[in-house]
Amino acid sequence: MEHLEKKHHRLLKLLCIYVAAIITGVITHIILDSKIYAIIFYVVVLLGLIKYIKQEKCDWRKWFSKIEGGVGSIILMIFVAALLLVINFLLQIALCYIGEAEPFQFNIFVYIATGLLAPVLEEIVCRGIIVDILKEKHKNVFVVIISALIFYVIHGNPLNIGAFLFGIFASLTVLKTKNIIPGMVVHLIYNQITYFLPEIGQTLMSVFKV
Repeated sequence: MEHLEKKHHRLLKLLCIYVAAIITGVITHIILDSKIYAIIFYVVVLLGLIKYIKQEKCDWRKWFSKIEGGVGSIILMIFVAALLLVINFLLQIALCYIGEAEPFQFNIFVYIATGLLAPVLEEIVCRGIIVDILKEKHKNVFVVIISALIFYVIHGNPLNIGAFLFGIFASLTVLKTKNIIPGMVVHLIYNQITYFLPEIGQTLMSVFKV
């Protein structure tokens, strides 16, 4: 019972970090009317995680230990990420074709937040901290599903089923490799490409004059 309460306490702390980040981001957006709120959100998450890791004495170094196996799970994760990119690309092309695609506008704040900060911090939270908490008393199947579900929820988009699918294979990879770097690298590449998909789609449509 004591262990269960401690686990819930740690998860509640993580929830509080995200709530604080959301509130700070919203306030920043209202005051400055700028997309810098996206960076502010992840900066608050980062500061909260640093404090959390110190308080809970998380052995964060093991998340970056030497990879000694799990090649199959890494390949599966890459395949799923590539498949999701193809689906997103086809959807973007379809939107361009019917004239519903939003014009691409590069924003340095959004790019840094979604392309760089989000993949790193989300992997630390979902595949580092949360997987560690869950695997203390639960079997791998439970760990994979719940950590993937949390990953899906924090994205805040009910239609983003791809986040849940990627979460499953990324969590599986962590359990097999004992390392969050493979998932973090794939996540980084995925978000980088996804950010520029509207520009890629619009450019292709223009080149082929479709």
